[in-house]
Amino acid sequence: MKETLDKLYDQYTAEFRRSPRDFFSKRQDPIQFPHRYSSFHDREAAAFLAATFAYGNVTSLCSFVDHLLSLLKPSPHAFLSRGPKAVRSLGRHKPYYRLHKSKEILALLSMMSRVYSESGSLYNVFLESYFINSTIKVAATDFVVRLRSLSPGMPAILVPSPADGSTCKRLNLFFRWMVRREGPDFGLWREVSPAHLIMPVDTHIGRVAYRLAWIKTPSLTWQKAETITQVLRGFDPQDPTRYDFSLCHESISRSEWMRKTLSLVESQPKTLQRAER
Repeated sequence: MKETLDKLYDQYTAEFRRSPRDFFSKRQDPIQFPHRYSSFHDREAAAFLAATFAYGNVTSLCSFVDHLLSLLKPSPHAFLSRGPKAVRSLGRHKPYYRLHKSKEILALLSMMSRVYSESGSLYNVFLESYFINSTIKVAATDFVVRLRSLSPGMPAILVPSPADGSTCKRLNLFFRWMVRREGPDFGLWREVSPAHLIMPVDTHIGRVAYRLAWIKTPSLTWQKAETITQVLRGFDPQDPTRYDFSLCHESISRSEWMRKTLSLVESQPKTLQRAER
């Protein structure tokens, strides 16, 4: 399995290195948005917004993130750093996405505005919660508490916490983008170890993990995300989330690779599957 996953990862990574533009033209993914920018702060701000709304139909979410960033151009960080008045001015555009109305989205932007004016970056806020010997669950939980305190009107669902029991797929996705050192991720948060990351688990990854017998039941929780990550640490203890992008997109596209891999594993005796897990 490790050889199979590594080969798939290498194919995706090589394709990205050849041409990021062609890479994203072939597959829609919200990580394309922070790639539009070159500065640390713009990439971080765009990444947080793109990851926060990374649920639902990918075409719809990409359309919304594109629209939202167009309201903040040319620099999302510079716009948000202008303070509450600038954020309130967006109300006339009535931004909304699925369940989230303008008031909730403006509350999220207000939180980010306070982060950039008071702490300088989301990274600085996270480092207040992160210690090399603590788990990412502890750090992420405290990080979310800090963010939520900056904008009481912001719905908890926009910035989930491990304490809520959720897989926190969108939060872990943002962490992956910021921490991992190899493209398409950015490696901006240099003091955070990729070894500590938790797999961003959504229905696609969850379905694959269940069929590969990495988890015993198909229901998804933070604990299941940790279990899946532990399996992947067996393949790469220093960078377990490296397989996320390729696994997710192979699952979404229901590729021939995915069908063959799942069929091969499912043809093995259940006792062997459990032993390998």
